[in-house]
Amino acid sequence: MTYREHVFVCLNERPADDPKGCCMSRGAGPLLEQLKEQTRGIKGVRVNKAGCLGRCAEGPVIVRYPAGEWLVHATAEDVTKLTKKITEPG
Repeated sequence: MTYREHVFVCLNERPADDPKGCCMSRGAGPLLEQLKEQTRGIKGVRVNKAGCLGRCAEGPVIVRYPAGEWLVHATAEDVTKLTKKITEPG
């Protein structure tokens, strides 16, 4: 199956004392679950966990393809807005 939308949520974890920080410690786990719940049943949409996306200081980080849209410092509100974009025609 090919997907018209593919969304990756960084779930990288680093030690608590790592100066870069990580997306998991900034709340990426619940955002992934929210995104999966909100997109469940939408054909052609796939939500995946990702390892480090290289923007640790800006976490949580989510990237959407093929749009190439990056969400940094992502929040639950951002996920809801993203879901709306995914479900809108066109």
